[in-house]
Amino acid sequence: MRTFLSVLFLTAVSVCLFGQTNYGIASYYAPGLDGRKTSSGERYKHDGFTCANKDYPIGTTLRVIRVDDGRAVEVRVNDCGPHKAGRIVDVSGAAAEQIGLIRDGITAVRLELVKLGTGKLACGGRYRPAPAASDQPASYENAGKSVPEVAVSTPVIEGQGTYRADALAPIQEGFGVQVGSYRVYDNASKVAADLQAKGYSKVLIRLRGNVHQVVLGPFENREAAAVYRDNLLRKYKMRGFVTAITQD
Repeated sequence: MRTFLSVLFLTAVSVCLFGQTNYGIASYYAPGLDGRKTSSGERYKHDGFTCANKDYPIGTTLRVIRVDDGRAVEVRVNDCGPHKAGRIVDVSGAAAEQIGLIRDGITAVRLELVKLGTGKLACGGRYRPAPAASDQPASYENAGKSVPEVAVSTPVIEGQGTYRADALAPIQEGFGVQVGSYRVYDNASKVAADLQAKGYSKVLIRLRGNVHQVVLGPFENREAAAVYRDNLLRKYKMRGFVTAITQD
């Protein structure tokens, strides 16, 4: 009878928490860790779909969703981590490849609970439900100071429309990282094409008056754009600034 009640309790908890969401920064395991023992006792497999997380029990399945472009992957918790402030998940190499994290190194994500595991917490301690989606921090720096503050005076892109560089589909709202400004459209177009050739898929061209601006985005919120801006500078020495895309 006690076993039946335990199973019933775990089932009820899983149903109540299904769809639970929290936000933060994701990173991934270095290839050199392949074969190392994880907190669960399993050996880490770089080509597997696992993750390190402090908030959920071992065996939990999480959906990791990029805030900037919506790419997602499901991973199973089997290790303790991440160990840097502001980060909420370290994913395996194969999982990182699936959401384009290898290029960026870190990115803003939201975690959705798919299935609650029945094991202990990978880092020890008592399991507590993670914050709900409505509890998303206003700024990732509040969750660990991993993103520098964006000044209130950040300029807003206004004007005659924002378009994807590869297909003239208008973008109505969101945030972007402006990396260039040109009076001649052909110059902006060449820069956009060069960025796309280098693997940047989120390239926009914004017309403001008679100036054509090259913007990377759109991103869902300012924090995600700030993470991307920081990655550009750190990884590729490309400077830019976060800017809002507003409806005309």
